[in-house]
Amino acid sequence: AIRTSRDGDVALTANHVGRVDLLLRGDAGLAVLMDNRRLALDITSRLDELDAFAQRSEAELEAASSLSVAEVERRSLDLARLKDVNWAIRNDRLRNAVAVFDLAGTGATDSARNAYFSIQQAFAALDRMEVRGRDSALREGADPLGRHGWRSGQHRRRETSESRHRDRRVPRRTSGLHDHSVATRLR
Repeated sequence: AIRTSRDGDVALTANHVGRVDLLLRGDAGLAVLMDNRRLALDITSRLDELDAFAQRSEAELEAASSLSVAEVERRSLDLARLKDVNWAIRNDRLRNAVAVFDLAGTGATDSARNAYFSIQQAFAALDRMEVRGRDSALREGADPLGRHGWRSGQHRRRETSESRHRDRRVPRRTSGLHDHSVATRLR
């Protein structure tokens, strides 16, 4: 992949890095990374080189004015693919290997590592759900980080809630007196 990046071929580089990503997936990829810590360091170094290559290629693409729209789109897709597989290796494959190593420690059997890998995957899924939930809350007006002040976040939530209740399609619950069909739907 590094050799093809030196030739400037983004699509071919993305294909090579994509194959590496596939090889590093699952229990077998985890075992390779955990059994060979030097390989993980070498991969990180190569990813840094590939990130620099992607940045250079992107700058060249932005500066190119004689390319057709179709060619710009094709090259943009190749760059996006390269960045995606670089990210996946760095943030999924390598990060999971480190996390499993932290959980399992040295000398863990293959079955113990695989079990910790399953646990790590569950942790990663929970983290992704947390981020998505936080992002959704920010879109709805909540401000958990306080960048715009807690009161402004409360005000936006109150406005959203009130406008939702003005809409007759959304039932509003009041002091325990409900239409039976509304109560059934809310359970």
